[in-house]
Amino acid sequence: MEIPFMTLLKNMKSKKTFALLGSTLAALTLSAAVAAHPGKKQDDHQRVKCDKEQCQEQHAEHRLKKLKRFLKLSDAQTDKIKSLFAQHKEERGENRSPRNLQRALIKLDPTDKNYENKVADLIENAQKKMAERIQNRATLRQEIYLLLSQEQRSKLELMEEMRQFMGDKGPKGPKGEHRHHKKMRPAPMEAS
Repeated sequence: MEIPFMTLLKNMKSKKTFALLGSTLAALTLSAAVAAHPGKKQDDHQRVKCDKEQCQEQHAEHRLKKLKRFLKLSDAQTDKIKSLFAQHKEERGENRSPRNLQRALIKLDPTDKNYENKVADLIENAQKKMAERIQNRATLRQEIYLLLSQEQRSKLELMEEMRQFMGDKGPKGPKGEHRHHKKMRPAPMEAS
C-alpha cells in the first residue's frame, strides 16, 4: 500500500515543484511551532485574570519588587515594608470603593420623605471613609520613610514625581482620558 504523499513525490516532474512543496511544509511547520510557543514570560507586565484579593496581592508584590530594585532596599527593609503593607491592607477594609456609595445611592428611593437625610448620611459616611483612607496612606508613607536612608528617601520622592507625571501626562492624558477623544468631541454650543 502506497502512501498518497509518496505517490505525489514520485509523480513530480520538476525540482521547482518539489522545492515549493518543501518550503510550504517548512513554513507551515514553523508557523505552527511559533504559534504554539508561549514566548518569553514577563511576570511584571503580564495581565492575568484574577479575583480582587489575588490582584491586590500581586499589585503589592509588584510594588515591593519595584521599591526594592529602585531604592536598593536591604532584606530587613524589604521585610519591614512587606509587613507594613500587610498591616495596612487589613486596615483598609471592604468599604473603600466608590462603587459601594453608588450602589447605596441607587438603592435609595427618591420619593421617600427622608431621601435628603439619607443622602446626607451617605455623604457623611463617604467623607469619614475618605478621611480614614487618607490618614492610613499618610501613616503608611511616614512609616516607610522612617525605614529609609536620606538617599533612599530622595529616590522615592523622584519615583513618586515620575508616577505623578505619568499619571497626569502619560499616554492616556489626565486620568485615563485618551487624547484623541478631545479631537472627536463636538465644539460646545454657544448660548443664543
